[in-house]
Amino acid sequence: MTTILIVDDEPLARERLAALVTELQPEASLLTAPNVKAADELLHHARPPVDLVLLDIQMPGDTGLDWLQRLNELAHPPAVIMTTAWADYALPAIQQGADGYLLKPVKAAELAEALERARRQNRLQARRQISRFPLNADGTGANIDLGQLCYCAAETRWVRVVTADNEYVSDRPLKDWAAELAHLLVPVHRSYLVSLEALEALERDGGQYRVRLKNGTTLPVSRRHARPLRERLSTR
Repeated sequence: MTTILIVDDEPLARERLAALVTELQPEASLLTAPNVKAADELLHHARPPVDLVLLDIQMPGDTGLDWLQRLNELAHPPAVIMTTAWADYALPAIQQGADGYLLKPVKAAELAEALERARRQNRLQARRQISRFPLNADGTGANIDLGQLCYCAAETRWVRVVTADNEYVSDRPLKDWAAELAHLLVPVHRSYLVSLEALEALERDGGQYRVRLKNGTTLPVSRRHARPLRERLSTR
């Protein structure tokens, strides 16, 4: 699940942007803040962490550009898309490291394009930054090589984690695997998460969908997951 933080001092602007994001990405978790101070507090306490910030430039107190500079100093900064009513601010925003900008009033089509670009950028960054992941929530057990991860399957009291050369049992619930590794794992069924790197194809046999992995494994795909999975595959 993607977590998006909207920062704007105008209540109507926040509400409109939140409505557009909800329409375009109904599965996203939304946070809103009226200023940089409140946004900074949310950013540092959000779990799962914030993936994307839609950031107004002109606000009382610290401006969006002020905060952008500080965000760029973080070890793992979120993607940032600046929103402004003034085109003159666009170039300084990009020069300071923004991943994009949108002119107000924000149009749905332009927001959709910006969100997709940011999602791809976030996924590429995450791939570079994370190569191993602890099997259990307390850090015990093996550190899974994410390059070898194939899929996760929810069992009665644990999650079965299948890699290219082994199988493990994890005490992390499936939803935690989905949240922490959203850049890599996609839901195909309420009981299965599949690695995008291991996925070969989405197939349909009569009225039933299934995924075929590169190692030959096939897993069921529920109807409600089939369409978002097709869309995800089309952009990888």
